[in-house]
Parts: sequence; structure tokens; C-alpha cells
Amino acid sequence: LLLSKRFSSLAIGTRLELGMIIADAKYQDGDIKDSENYYRLLAKEYQNDISPLLALALIKQEQRQFQEAQMVLEEIRNRLKKQKKSVAMIDELSAIWGISQARQKAGFPNY
Repeated sequence: LLLSKRFSSLAIGTRLELGMIIADAKYQDGDIKDSENYYRLLAKEYQNDISPLLALALIKQEQRQFQEAQMVLEEIRNRLKKQKKSVAMIDELSAIWGISQARQKAGFPNY
């Protein structure tokens, strides 16, 4: 609660790191919805930083919300393209996660 108040008191543009810590702490405490809300807020405030969206994609993947994870990766891909940056890392991650999903659906263990 204290960190959330501190976060709210900081000016936009100065609270990415604290917001990421709060979002992760909330996720670790099992408050997934609130964690996702923080990541979405940070993603909106920091359009040139993919960290909040990447963290959100990881949550979606861990929660076995595979389609949602891929949609977040697509958001990252679009941001990187707008910034004229390489999307190779995101494409590779997307492919790996797709293979992982297929293995799980087929009943094979994940490595």
C-alpha cells in the first residue's frame, strides 16, 4: 500500500522502475489482475519501453493464456516496428511459445 501511494505521487516519466517492482510484487502475491493493470498502465505511459508489455506477456504465458500472450507480443512487435527496431527477438519468442503451447496441447512435457 505504501509503495502504491508513492507510485501515485510520482510524476509520469519518473515511475517506471517503481511501477515494475510493484507489479511484480503483486504478481508474486497472487494479485494477478492488479499486476496486469500496473503493467498496462506502465505500457501506456512508456510507449518507447517494451519492458511492461514483455512482463505482461510472460504473465499471460505462465497463466496458460496463450492467445493473450501472443496478442501482447504482437503489441510489442508493433511498437518496435514504429521505432524502426528489430523484431527478431519477439518473433523468436513467439515461435518458441507457440511450440510450447502445441507440446502442452499434445500432452508432452515442457522442457
